Amino acid sequence: MSTAPTFVRVGELACQRNPFLRGLRARVVLCEPVSMNKPAGGSGKGGHNSTNTNPSYNVVLTDSVLFPEGGGQPCDHGTIVYGNEEVPVRNVQRRGDTCVISTPCPLEVGEEVEVRVDWPRRFDHMQHHSAQHLLSAVVEKASQCRLPTVSWSLTHPYSFIVLPTGNKIDSDVVAHLEKVCNDAIARAVPVRCDMYPSKEAYEQALREKVEKEDSGENFRQSRSIPSDVTGPIRIITVEDDIDQCTCCGTHVSNLTQLQMIKLLHQETKGDTLKLFLSRVIDCVDTTVTCTFVRRS
Repeated sequence: MSTAPTFVRVGELACQRNPFLRGLRARVVLCEPVSMNKPAGGSGKGGHNSTNTNPSYNVVLTDSVLFPEGGGQPCDHGTIVYGNEEVPVRNVQRRGDTCVISTPCPLEVGEEVEVRVDWPRRFDHMQHHSAQHLLSAVVEKASQCRLPTVSWSLTHPYSFIVLPTGNKIDSDVVAHLEKVCNDAIARAVPVRCDMYPSKEAYEQALREKVEKEDSGENFRQSRSIPSDVTGPIRIITVEDDIDQCTCCGTHVSNLTQLQMIKLLHQETKGDTLKLFLSRVIDCVDTTVTCTFVRRS
């Protein structure tokens, strides 16, 4: 007697085990139509809260190369090859420990499909997310700042971190922060992911680490772990004693893959400060394009 296929939990997805993976084959475990007056996939950001007016289906696969929105990182986009059709995917959400993919057409349960990720979007997210971890660690440790990151956003074309101060950072300090980040990139510092099977196992290991070393200065829990997450728990470590942080997102494997970052501008609102950053390659591309457009 055959058994229904099981699925890989969020935290252990193929896209999290190997962020450089661009595609995989998987089987359809579940396919449910979405009510016309309910949001597809979940209540994520980026317009997913709006009422759904087109047919939509929530699909669960045995595994996913598409990252579900979480930890401040938008979801991946991609394509599901189903028979002779290429089904576009623009909404992937986490529901508890399940990765739910929204599709515009139904997929038959038990069928094998090929899933392909929009690689330029994925790699851009990887670079910006790792750059955010690096910048947040540097800003928190710098003697001129000592400011923890309270939130962040991976927006297009720039990202920003939110700091708990209503004052802008002096320009010479910003230049210092940028230099420290780019020095770490130039040193080709490795980035690794460690995983704990459950929230309880992670919390116990953290207590033991603090008791043993009497210090947790390199550890940041940038966002609280959602109450519906029981495990696994992923820890992203930027080596060279730079940073350790709970995170579900996709990251580069070495800081050199960031190339170089540029701190752009600052915006204050009340008691908070947004510090914007981007990869230098993006800034160069934009500058060169604008220059040639003006000359043509």
